[in-house]
Amino acid sequence: MFHPVAPFTPQQIVYLEANLEQESCGFYGRLYAEVIQWIPQRGMCWVRPLFWAKYSGTATDPQTDPQVEDLRQASDLVWPDHAFQVALDTETIPLLMQLNPSEGLIPDPGQQAIARQRLNRVMKFFWST
Repeated sequence: MFHPVAPFTPQQIVYLEANLEQESCGFYGRLYAEVIQWIPQRGMCWVRPLFWAKYSGTATDPQTDPQVEDLRQASDLVWPDHAFQVALDTETIPLLMQLNPSEGLIPDPGQQAIARQRLNRVMKFFWST
């Protein structure tokens, strides 16, 4: 399938959204990631996870500031491109500011293990939908 205009470009921030009704009523979460490469021939997008944000309320009516978990040291993902939405700067920058800058810069085996566990837990939401 040929796309005349690329919907995703490298370094663009995108997100996957999940309804967390199974976990607890009235919550949803977003996995924010940086686009590494869009693969139009396969309908896939290669992304690098940045963080998981868990909100109470609904996507159209969030009721609290989100809980943010750092995923910068987790593994990259290749996921269907139709599932991603482009993130707005105004929503993403305040969330990025909550991350500890030193944890994402230098690889640390302990932090990598924690990030992989978090990403594994988050991806279970997307596999079940």
